Amino acid sequence: MLLAVLGLAGCGTSPPEPEPLTAEQVEEIRVEQAEEWWDSVQPDVPMPEVDLIAVLPPQEAEQRRSQCLDDANLPGVTVHEDGSWSNEGQPGDPTFMAAHEQMWVCAQQYRPEGELDYLLSPSQLEWLYDFYVLRYQPCVATLGHELVNFPSRYVFVGNPGGYSAWVPHDFSLEPRPTPEGWELIAKRCPLPEMLAGYGLPGYPLE
Repeated sequence: MLLAVLGLAGCGTSPPEPEPLTAEQVEEIRVEQAEEWWDSVQPDVPMPEVDLIAVLPPQEAEQRRSQCLDDANLPGVTVHEDGSWSNEGQPGDPTFMAAHEQMWVCAQQYRPEGELDYLLSPSQLEWLYDFYVLRYQPCVATLGHELVNFPSRYVFVGNPGGYSAWVPHDFSLEPRPTPEGWELIAKRCPLPEMLAGYGLPGYPLE
């Protein structure tokens, strides 16, 4: 009983984190995401096969995607200097559909590094939800904060794409922590390894 109480107070030992997704599982998710994107553009046309040209740093990947779209010379499509683009067509128009088809193709050809690094498996999401409820929430409460807009288990675990539907950031704790406050939270209430690299406030980017 004492161990259960300590666990609920955030003082006990956490159960081990579940195993992360394998490379094969991550690739399956990437393909599923590509299929969903394609279906949103051309639901009645089979998804084409597109060869990967390069995996690049995120900013460079965005630049190459924009250049790829510009090189297609589609009518009514304008690629701006900042890499954003616009087109003269309306949803359903041939011009609009052609632009979005080409952007899909460019995105498959040039992928950003680390694009799927932080996907979580269903078991990891279940574990993380329990961590937030049973450990993180009571821990930050001892420092005078409460979780804001924290989702239900159903929403959290069912979040499409395998991403955490809630992470601690400047607007997810009330009152909003100062930079020094975040450092204290990171020290007293450390996050699990599965969130390493998210660059959350107070937590070093790994």
